[in-house]
Amino acid sequence: LRQEAFVSLLALDAATLADRSSALAAKTRDLSHRLTFEAEKSALLVHALVQRLVPGLLQIAAMLCRMATLSPALTVATLLVAPLMGMLGAVLGEWVRRRSSSDVEASARLSSHVASVFTTFEFVVAYGAASYELGRFRDLSRSFLAKRERTEQVRALL
Repeated sequence: LRQEAFVSLLALDAATLADRSSALAAKTRDLSHRLTFEAEKSALLVHALVQRLVPGLLQIAAMLCRMATLSPALTVATLLVAPLMGMLGAVLGEWVRRRSSSDVEASARLSSHVASVFTTFEFVVAYGAASYELGRFRDLSRSFLAKRERTEQVRALL
């Protein structure tokens, strides 16, 4: 799409672009600015990634060389165990994320219940449903606290 836009810009008459008051020239300048701005932004992103990535990779390579000179067997063991630890961390992290999402849902149910009771407070009192709503609140809050406690225990293990 950018290439087609650039080709169409090149096909325009130079006299039209030279006229500063022309609406077409203003739109063309705006379009060319957008095309070059995106390219410049991409270049800055690549530069930033390279600036962060290369030193880290060099440090890892130097550390691996040093480890290999000290103990080749331990280096091989480390290289075999490290990916497994990373995969275990990813699996447990996903499990904690699902637990946290369950906590958020329980909290939302509790908040929704409280909001609905407070907005219809006169009807709850008028129909004598206060004990029912209190029991429902107690059940929702127990569920929320139990889920929260389980999630905190899992987080403490990690």
